[in-house]
Amino acid sequence: MLKLYVSIIFTILLSMMSVSSYALPPNSHAVAGGWACNTGFKRQGQQCNKIFIPPNAVLKGQGWICRTGYIRIGQQCNVSKTAPKTNSFGKLLEQLNENKAAKDKQLKTAITLYRKKNFKAALNLFAPLAKQGNARAKFYLGLMYANGQGVLRDDRKAAEWTFAAAKQGYTGAQFNLGTIYRTGKGVAKDPKKSIYWYAKAAGKGHIRATYYVGLSYYLGEGVLKDEQRGLNFMRQSAMKGDADSQYILGLSYCTGTAVIESKKQCAIWIKRAFDGGHPKASATWEKYQLWNYK
Repeated sequence: MLKLYVSIIFTILLSMMSVSSYALPPNSHAVAGGWACNTGFKRQGQQCNKIFIPPNAVLKGQGWICRTGYIRIGQQCNVSKTAPKTNSFGKLLEQLNENKAAKDKQLKTAITLYRKKNFKAALNLFAPLAKQGNARAKFYLGLMYANGQGVLRDDRKAAEWTFAAAKQGYTGAQFNLGTIYRTGKGVAKDPKKSIYWYAKAAGKGHIRATYYVGLSYYLGEGVLKDEQRGLNFMRQSAMKGDADSQYILGLSYCTGTAVIESKKQCAIWIKRAFDGGHPKASATWEKYQLWNYK
């Protein structure tokens, strides 16, 4: 009987020793065959100690790494010299907007000075803007060199600045470049290049450019002669008040050139051309006695 009691007590003690050997330390959890530390803690002997994470770092596995824009130096995360600073994009965008606003103001002032014929002062503002790529400033420099405004007249420089602005899509410069190639001022006269640039401007609704495209087809300059197509272009600009287009369209109706002859239509368009100040409209009105077709 005594031996039975001793055996039971021994079994209980052995069981208690087994449970004690698998007791979990703080900040740990049981795993197959033992225990492991919780996230954020690192095993050191039979304990789970909290992992030290310095400022500007994030936990990774049983250690830590620095955040983007920081570099590890010892147990610290210092700002990386090669990484962009926080909000650098926002600051850059703000600086760009401020710079654009300043340039817009400078351009507006330059145009005001130009219109007031203060050409020297306008030139001093246009020149740096043009060198920085502003198309409108380049256009005005082209005008100033073409007309000798604030600078000595220089047709070659006028053509260069006008070409630079035209390439950037500035409509007024495209029209002026068409005229430069048509007249041969500062460049070799070239009807094909002339109509090319006129067509660019006409495509954006430039009235005088539309007239010159029509005139080119009407006369066959730079393109195959096509009077009907030429009149179609001139009709567009005539409807918008271009006196030259109105006169040629009216004259075509009087003579039946590329349209069915109509003195009534002739009278309508010659009258509009006269009202627009066309110098030949009055003589044409008298020649064809257009008062009879009002």
